[in-house]
Amino acid sequence: PQTFIMPVNIAKLNRTCEEYCGQLRNKVVLQRKFPKQGNPYWDYPTVASVCQSDRFNCTCKNHSRPMRSCNNLLLHEIQNYGNLGEPATRNRPLYNGSPNYPLGNCAEQHAANDVLNALDKKNCPKSLNDLYFSRARYVRDSRELDACVNCRTILPNAQ
Repeated sequence: PQTFIMPVNIAKLNRTCEEYCGQLRNKVVLQRKFPKQGNPYWDYPTVASVCQSDRFNCTCKNHSRPMRSCNNLLLHEIQNYGNLGEPATRNRPLYNGSPNYPLGNCAEQHAANDVLNALDKKNCPKSLNDLYFSRARYVRDSRELDACVNCRTILPNAQ
């Protein structure tokens, strides 16, 4: 695969994330208005984020929820701090009583996982240092929020 460094436009990633939040809100409204038989009631995801690789043209967006499995590169980094789906128990920096969310549940980690899996399919070399992120946003109202301690620790360029 051809490697090229693509400058990452963080402002564009932030706009994409805001648009994605709107898409998620619309999806929930439609599911509530037209429920399909057998579909469970679906509430708003809490947070959304967009991730882009600067070495390959690959951008993915995703939202927060429990992660069942993930890319080996991301899993290896997560396991430095604890087990997937559980709060961090090892090597976690302490930041003034910040919450200890379960590892793998954050929108940034889901978006990173999608980018890494897409790069795997293209047989591209990958590194967590090559991934850049939008600011995370609450889906309900698109307010920006800072990345949690776990994301800032696991993903070098999380904001």
